[in-house]
Amino acid sequence: MIRTIEWYQRAAEGRPSPCRFFPSCSADESPAPLALSGPPAARAAEALRTAALERPAAEVGAALDAGADVDAADADGRTALMMAAFNGRTEVVDLLLERGAQVAARDRFGRTALMFASTGAFAETAVLLLENGADPNAADKEELWTPLMFAAGEGQMEVVEALLGYGADPDRVDRDGDAAADHAQTKGHLEVARALREAAGG
Repeated sequence: MIRTIEWYQRAAEGRPSPCRFFPSCSADESPAPLALSGPPAARAAEALRTAALERPAAEVGAALDAGADVDAADADGRTALMMAAFNGRTEVVDLLLERGAQVAARDRFGRTALMFASTGAFAETAVLLLENGADPNAADKEELWTPLMFAAGEGQMEVVEALLGYGADPDRVDRDGDAAADHAQTKGHLEVARALREAAGG
C-alpha cells in the first residue's frame, strides 16, 4: 500500500499524539501528482522526491542519473530518503543510500528518515537505515519524540523490536515526560506498551 503524506501540520484536539503528522491512509487512496515547476534543478529534485515516494525504483535511478541532488529537500526539509522511508520502500532507500543520501538529515520539524519509517510496518526499512548509521535515539524538535515513540504510537511491534535491538532507549521521555510505552498505551497498543515496559525493566 502506498501512503500519502499530509504535508501540513494538522491541529490535534487535546494533547498531541506523535502520529498526528502521519495520518492513516486507505488502501485505495491514490497519491496526487505533483506539478513540477521552477528552475531545472528544482524540478529535478521534485521529480526525485516524487519518484522516491511512489514511483518505480528505476525512475529514482533515472532522476539521479539526470543530475538530481540526492539530498535536495522540499520547503519543509523533506528529502527523497524520507519520502521512500515513509512508504517502506526498502529497495529505493538502499539505492538512495548507495548514491550518498544523508541518513541523519532532518526536516524542519527535526524528523529523520528513521522516524518516517517507524510510523509504518516497515521493520526492514528501519533496520536498513539503522545499519547505515541512523540514530535510534534522535528526537524531533517539536515534542522530543524518538523513532521508538513514533513506532509505539502506531503500534508497530516489529519496528519497536528492531529499534530496541539497535539500542533505542525505552526510558527516554518526550517534552511532556511520556515514554514510548505511554504513547503505545494511550493509543491502545497494549502489547507494545507491555513489551516496552519490560524492556525498560518494569
